[in-house]
Amino acid sequence: AIADTVDGRFDVIVLHLFLVIHRLRGEHSQDAAHFARALSEVFFSDMDRNIREMGSTDTGVGKRIKNMAQAFYGRLSAYENGMLSSDALCAAIKANLYRGNDAASKEQLAALEAYVRRNRDHLAAQPLTELLAGRLSFLD
Repeated sequence: AIADTVDGRFDVIVLHLFLVIHRLRGEHSQDAAHFARALSEVFFSDMDRNIREMGSTDTGVGKRIKNMAQAFYGRLSAYENGMLSSDALCAAIKANLYRGNDAASKEQLAALEAYVRRNRDHLAAQPLTELLAGRLSFLD
């Protein structure tokens, strides 16, 4: 029930980036930190390219990337805090993926929360060497 829009797609990508970055932060290693930073840089480079393809001018791209960066880091923080409790994660999901829309049912929020926690655990079980090689998977 997440909107199939530019914003909805952005939020789904950011959620999955959070899961990978969250996993990498748990390693406390230089390689993991470098990979997390590189992953973020690739994400923003891709967003820049997509914004340009949608017809934004150079000055418009900078402003939109700045807004995206604020949204990205705000969401990472909200999801990180959400890992502390079910209510906090559901609130972060509702605010970000559903943009605060009350149309998201409790069942949808609970299903997405379970998806996040299931994939957090799934990523935690994947060897760091595989993650750093770009070989990772998510569960449905």
